Amino acid sequence: MDYSKVGQQISNYQNMSNHYFDMMNQVTTVGAKTTDMNFQEMVEGSGINAVQTSNLSVSMKQGVIKDTKNPTHMAIDGNGFFVVSDGEKTKYTRAGEFKFNENGTLVTPDGLNVQGFQLDEKGARNGDPVNVSLPLDPKTKLYGGKYTGFEVDDTGKVYGLSKITNPVTGQTISQKTALYQVAIANFSDPTSLKPSGKAGFVASDKSGDAVVGVSGEGSLGKIKPHSLEMSNVDMVAMTMKAIEAKTAYNSSFAVFKTMEKMTQMALQLIR
Repeated sequence: MDYSKVGQQISNYQNMSNHYFDMMNQVTTVGAKTTDMNFQEMVEGSGINAVQTSNLSVSMKQGVIKDTKNPTHMAIDGNGFFVVSDGEKTKYTRAGEFKFNENGTLVTPDGLNVQGFQLDEKGARNGDPVNVSLPLDPKTKLYGGKYTGFEVDDTGKVYGLSKITNPVTGQTISQKTALYQVAIANFSDPTSLKPSGKAGFVASDKSGDAVVGVSGEGSLGKIKPHSLEMSNVDMVAMTMKAIEAKTAYNSSFAVFKTMEKMTQMALQLIR
């Protein structure tokens, strides 16, 4: 029996076990998606690289959507991903646990900038997606220098809120100004996206290029404001897969040690 082949199988089983244990740790990660692998391909594959690339398949089964009451949280009900950027690379995520940072930019917990379309005075999209930004003036406590607050609706539009008081009647009128519309992207084969970070993805050759739109457009899902999508990782299923891979690892390792012992005995007899 080929020592190198058995050794490679041991490495593959170990990598599979580690992968599934990592998945178990993502049960509570907002927007996390299960990544699975072809068991036979892993056995015949080339170690850790096989785990990271062609043998992974992402489950896009939707997780439970929960209302958090947080005005910057968002979830997508249906197909698609939020578009986020580090300024150079674009990533995609289902995890809408967003907040405004100290500069007034809407970001992920990892600091990636949420992308959206700027809207003109008529509420129409203008240009390509940009960072969603609504800085809070520390002196006036106004967003963007003129809004008392903000809100996001179920079309993903971000509004600046303001109040105007009629100097004659003294009547106060609340107004909403549409500023941005959060971008949503989808792919011809989203199950072939490459995982990047806890709940992020990047495009691959198999996934195809991103098609970017907005909430409810075409086949894209709808944004649920002040909500989050929970992980779709099945703890029981991941535990069983981890045990299966660990058992296969232990069996292969035992075979390897037996082969090694028999080889040593044969060499002693030859001497």
